[in-house]
Amino acid sequence: MADDRYARAPGTSSMANGGRNIRARIQAIARFRRYPAGMALVSVCIAAVLALPALFGTRAGGVVLGSRRWDDALDFQTAMASARVARCTTAAAALDAYGKAVLEQNGIYRALCAPLEEHPALAAEMEAAATGPDHWVYTRWESGLPGYPDSRAGYFLYNLTPDSGGYRALMVFPLQWAYPDGPDHPPAPDPDCLWLASRPVRAERREDRWVVLPQEAFTLTETSRSLDDGGWLVWGDASLPAAATYAAETEQFRLELRYQTVHVLDNAIQSQTGLSWHPGASAFDTAVKPYARFARAYASYSFTAVFTGNEDQRAALGEVRYAAVPLSADGSHPALKYGAGSGSSSTGAFWGSSSNSGPSPWDGTLSDGGGTYLGGDPNDTPVWPAGYLVELTAGGTSRQATLLPVEGGAA
Repeated sequence: MADDRYARAPGTSSMANGGRNIRARIQAIARFRRYPAGMALVSVCIAAVLALPALFGTRAGGVVLGSRRWDDALDFQTAMASARVARCTTAAAALDAYGKAVLEQNGIYRALCAPLEEHPALAAEMEAAATGPDHWVYTRWESGLPGYPDSRAGYFLYNLTPDSGGYRALMVFPLQWAYPDGPDHPPAPDPDCLWLASRPVRAERREDRWVVLPQEAFTLTETSRSLDDGGWLVWGDASLPAAATYAAETEQFRLELRYQTVHVLDNAIQSQTGLSWHPGASAFDTAVKPYARFARAYASYSFTAVFTGNEDQRAALGEVRYAAVPLSADGSHPALKYGAGSGSSSTGAFWGSSSNSGPSPWDGTLSDGGGTYLGGDPNDTPVWPAGYLVELTAGGTSRQATLLPVEGGAA
């Protein structure tokens, strides 16, 4: 091999590369010195840092969960390390991770969207759960949710509001059953109503990551709807707080409009077709997504006009028609529109009527509600209406009123 005759022969080993190279190899061996102490540890750390992102990408950008065995401490430590490295890069991702941490009671998910200074306490809580008398898995975390969540529905993010460089919102969780008196006294599920657990949260940027900070304890709310109503929660619910409340008074009417928004991520998973129990159903994806963005945003309104005159004046009104449009900060607005019956448009305009004719006399209250998709990119800072312009036509006379935010009415 040293005589260079077969240095370039195809298929030969790396040794067949000429006398000069063999000489260089021997000299390199003679000059060999050991690396300083600690270099092996440094090499392991570098390899781990380079390997973790590859591991995270195996499940839609999620983190390494580790084993769900009772006593797998190594997997738990790996999962906690991944939660520090795979930081949430958007406010949407952090809020999504928090919502799924509550749904799954998963401390690793919580660590992903928690400030770094809270990680030691989270780790201690999970280690105590795994090694204590109850022997929970290492990922066990108590979120304080006063009930058992409905994993089909996931969570809903109400009234996302800019706040000092971050966002605040109301996180809403439909429950299969609630614990209003504590987990030792759960009520029986009621098919005619649904419990909602809600909690105000704040998302803010901490250096290179977004984190979520709960602001208050969970609140239980009972609503008369059920999840079988077709996911009405994306279109708002009167039992939940409003993002803003607008009001005005005229000579004959007291007007009020409650405004809500809902932001959602694309967390739907279509099930396999042909399942006898629910063909074509969809499930909620509980895998965290550190780079997620909002997929859609909805706006909903609930409008009420109450007649403040006496019964004789009310009977003399005949038909009452109304039309309303949202106002921009500069006072501009879509055209007022009347249509047959009641209706709404994608501009946020809506209209309707009520009449004293027929067997049931008008009780003096007009009510309307509906919603639309928020225009533009749902990840842009949301802009709410500055007010609403409402026109009422009754007894042949039309009046206009401007509804403005009520003191304390804005979230």
